[in-house]
Amino acid sequence: MSKLSTVLLNYFAIPISLIIGVVAPNQLLASPVENSVDTLGILGTVNIAYGDHTINSTISSGAELDVYQFLGTAGDSVSIAVTGSTYGFDPRIEVRDSSGALLNDQNCNTNATCSVTAITSLPSTGAYTATVSDLGLNNTGDYTMHVDQYPPVSNWLKVGYDSPISEELGHFSDFDVYAFDAVAGSLVRVTVQGATYGLDMLLEAFSPESTILDSASCNTNATCSTFLDLNITETGLHSFLIADLGNNNTGNYDFSVTCLSANCDVIPVPPAPVMAAAVLPSSRSVQVGSVATAFATIINTGSTTATDCGIAPLTSVQANFSYQITDGNNALIGVSDTPIDIAAGGNQSYVFAFTPTASFSAVDVQFTFECTNTSPAAVTVGLNTLLLVADTDPVPDIVALSATLTGDGIVNLASTGVFAVATVNVGSAGTITVSADTGSASLPVSIALCETNPATGVCIHPTVPALEPVTTFIEANTTPTFAFFVTGTDTVPFDPANNRIFVRFKDAGGVTRGSTSVAVRTLQ
Repeated sequence: MSKLSTVLLNYFAIPISLIIGVVAPNQLLASPVENSVDTLGILGTVNIAYGDHTINSTISSGAELDVYQFLGTAGDSVSIAVTGSTYGFDPRIEVRDSSGALLNDQNCNTNATCSVTAITSLPSTGAYTATVSDLGLNNTGDYTMHVDQYPPVSNWLKVGYDSPISEELGHFSDFDVYAFDAVAGSLVRVTVQGATYGLDMLLEAFSPESTILDSASCNTNATCSTFLDLNITETGLHSFLIADLGNNNTGNYDFSVTCLSANCDVIPVPPAPVMAAAVLPSSRSVQVGSVATAFATIINTGSTTATDCGIAPLTSVQANFSYQITDGNNALIGVSDTPIDIAAGGNQSYVFAFTPTASFSAVDVQFTFECTNTSPAAVTVGLNTLLLVADTDPVPDIVALSATLTGDGIVNLASTGVFAVATVNVGSAGTITVSADTGSASLPVSIALCETNPATGVCIHPTVPALEPVTTFIEANTTPTFAFFVTGTDTVPFDPANNRIFVRFKDAGGVTRGSTSVAVRTLQ
């Protein structure tokens, strides 16, 4: 068992599944994930993940080169599409592996606006770089970039026969993927109709092994439609992709899947399991080469089994990553980096580890907690992310866990609510300032705090809770405790994903060396 596992078992007796609070299923993602990454004002490399597209992206000088980094798995087929929206700007995409070796180089060149797509098979698991520039290094312009697997192996929406659906391509280079069950020997028609003027529909169909079966498109100056008749040769989950043919239009479309002959019994579409996840602790601070471990729990709130559930970082950091499942006592079981099924209504605990290979400043690492038949659990900063920092020298590493009166990770405000935070410094000694805030949410609360006597819970520094941060010296392997008193000045709605109180432990340089959070609400 890891050092952190032992520390948490010795000092903290609250199951991680309680730290998640109560996040209602309708707050989680139940459709294809499409995240926007705002690149405005960002200098240097931009981290991007499957399903992301950029906004406010521009080449502001002819010689400019925009650099993006994403994580991929060996064998992934990755589509990177760039659409220029400025006349004369000719986008060029270069894809390289972590050694700098060029894997793909694609461009478009017209006298108007144009779009280019680079589809690359990844040779190994790790970090990859995509760069965007003007082909001739002599034009500037705006663009949108979309990155995803091609086709996505899980980021799709499952549909059934004879259930017409209306959807939208919301940005340049966007594509949507859907899946349906089909029986060998049947003839299935997939039809798509553009409902927006100028939207030229592209339709591609894939086998259960993600091999392309057929494609069709239409191209007019008005609205258009197209279809595919698929002779199904194997029983299983088939998928299809819908996009704009030129990646340069957006708009609404309608589609349907119809079985035309043989084995056309309607295959019921079971509701996809809805996943939730939590991470504990929410921050680690380690020296380069040391292992930063944390626990995670994936919860299946659905009525069917979630298959092959694993963890992967969405945020690229200079560190090696691995995970492994654990038993009810947080002891390692199974095989490293091997996913597992989670029964309906059940949960699975994991330990994951980062080993930094270079120093980097604090970054909220996001994860994909995903199974092969589900959409990923929704990402909530402070709830299922890890604030990670790596230094060249030994540093404090404050592992913190909050405890509320109700034991469910929620502070209830009738007038004043309270919660406690227990800590252990598994790093080096240092001066630490403890503070509390509500993150990006502006909540009508005030928060007083103090360091407490671990045995009695009585305030010792200061002796009366104060609104100001508390600064204290924390020796290595010591376990100071703190109390927080929350007073509401107006109603705080119950929104545990967003209405939270964050406790932060910062060193003399302002670097976060530990953190935890609780949900907060007003009792009605």
